[in-house]
Amino acid sequence: QTATVTPTGLLSGNAVADTTVEAIKDGITSNTVDVEVYACRRTGNQCIDLLDTGSGTLFTNSPSKTFLDSIGSSVNDGFTQEIGTSGPSGDFHLFDWNKASSLCNTYNTNNIAGRTNWRLATENELRGLFNTNGNMFTARGWAVRINYWTSTARGPGYVNFSLRNGRSGLTMPGDDTLYASCVSVP
Repeated sequence: QTATVTPTGLLSGNAVADTTVEAIKDGITSNTVDVEVYACRRTGNQCIDLLDTGSGTLFTNSPSKTFLDSIGSSVNDGFTQEIGTSGPSGDFHLFDWNKASSLCNTYNTNNIAGRTNWRLATENELRGLFNTNGNMFTARGWAVRINYWTSTARGPGYVNFSLRNGRSGLTMPGDDTLYASCVSVP
């Protein structure tokens, strides 16, 4: 299957190929639309990278402003600009901890990659991702200048993790805005 379409009309590519899409509602058929599904090469554009670890577990990069706008989401705390040194050129959204968690729920609502079990990644999951791939900007073109939130609680705060150098820290939920990676485990 080249692509899936959610009930709300969001198309997600499943394989690099060309396909056509048409909709039928109340007996009325839309025009047929040609769709080219391509690999996300620049995460600063209107796409999100879905990294399959080989076991079917998917990770997302922190979304660009363009991507989040394209799926109609306003769950964010502003954005920062990457200039190509620690992330691809583009504007990337920042999130406090609660909005980072809500981002994953937005992916569930939009059925990203045909899945509805997206959640914020744990410290161990991001550490495993880093240990396997190294710097995620170098490996996959992800924005890494700012650390990523995790769902791992420590004391009154949550662990944050650098996908640039593999280090972790502790941040209070309302004190900072960071990047967010959501994970989906089959």
